[in-house]
Amino acid sequence: MIVSAVSASKPTPRPAQPDEATVERSIPGKIKDVLLDGVRASTDFLDRHPVLEATVGDAMAISRGLHAFPKFIYPTITGATPQEREFILNVLDSLPLKDVNTVKSLEVVPDIPDASGLAFRHTVTNQIQLSREQISIRPEWFREVLTHEVGHTKDYNSAWFNHPSDLGHNHSSREPWGAGPYVTEYSGKSHYEDYAESYAKYHVDPDRLKEANPEKYALIEKHEQQNFMERLIDREEFRETGKWIGENAFPNQGLRTGVEVFYWATGGLQALVGWDQLRKASETDNPHHHMSGVLNLTAGVLFGSQLLAVAGMGVQGAHRALNGAIARGEITAADGDAAVRTFSDPLEMGVRWAGSKLGLMDKFEKLETNALVEKRGQASFIGVGGAAGALVGGMVGPYGGLMAGYHVAGPVGGAVGLVVGALAGYALGATLGGRAGGALARGLGV
Repeated sequence: MIVSAVSASKPTPRPAQPDEATVERSIPGKIKDVLLDGVRASTDFLDRHPVLEATVGDAMAISRGLHAFPKFIYPTITGATPQEREFILNVLDSLPLKDVNTVKSLEVVPDIPDASGLAFRHTVTNQIQLSREQISIRPEWFREVLTHEVGHTKDYNSAWFNHPSDLGHNHSSREPWGAGPYVTEYSGKSHYEDYAESYAKYHVDPDRLKEANPEKYALIEKHEQQNFMERLIDREEFRETGKWIGENAFPNQGLRTGVEVFYWATGGLQALVGWDQLRKASETDNPHHHMSGVLNLTAGVLFGSQLLAVAGMGVQGAHRALNGAIARGEITAADGDAAVRTFSDPLEMGVRWAGSKLGLMDKFEKLETNALVEKRGQASFIGVGGAAGALVGGMVGPYGGLMAGYHVAGPVGGAVGLVVGALAGYALGATLGGRAGGALARGLGV
């Protein structure tokens, strides 16, 4: 069953007095000023403390790198008896791990009027409620109800640019969902329920779905296919560690939701920091500000989607590698900026056009190549090497760390190994990749 927020009808407002209208119109401007002032103060502070800036950047990159890693954490379960909890986990164990993670919290309540379960569609997290009165009828019914609700959360999750075939649309918003023949009578209630019922039957009674509607069976089967990394982590070590993290790191729904909100907020903050660095670059003609602005803005936007978060980690790795090469004197900030501009100029033209219309930054000016930019090619190799290294390290590090930690100390060791592996994998990957890229460029005479 689907639950979504419905906006209440608004009363007709009374005519505003002139002074009141002026106040109303000024509120968006005040909010914008406060937000931008805060971002500018933060970027100015970090500019004065480069070590802290690097530490914060790496910490944010690692947290978002973990978010880019295939999901395996089980939902936070509340309100369940030990027996109910065991049964819930058994049902979730029978589903693909990538589907399990679409549920962030699961609550068992005494009763739900006119329903056995509910799936709440939230912007940041998905939640399931199960009725103890209904699910206690028989185990088979319990299994089908929970699987049905997971079908809803999987459908909701597909809308957030998490699946390349949807790009902003739920799985169920496309044909043949919402059209017969239906696998159950309840499927005809809406396209959401059609998808969730079909998903449940695919897992508990696949022959029935295949007979009722072969096309829907084939689509569910397609959606259940896992990519290489998803197949690689769908194993005991990750499932047991995911259960421990869901129970111990997030003991209640509020904390689980708060962590998810914090992640999305830091991605947006990084994009705003990049925007302000571009503004500052317009005022100072500082190439390092410009390079960092482009890369921070790009990474922050990419981290806004599960589908594109991996690319965001690559951009973050390029940033780290370029900063390291500049600090070593291998290239100048102008070289690094010129390399970034090779790829970013077309996009930046659009961003600066929008920013100039809002009064936030100057219009785009093309970089004039001069003698100060003599290592653009070498800087490009360093950036690409850093991106490749961060991508490889950001996947291999957490995977190897969790596997090693789990076999040493069980789920607790797996959780510790995950974090340590993410830190080492990203940092070493970006650094070594950047150095390798620079060495290759020099070897090729670039």
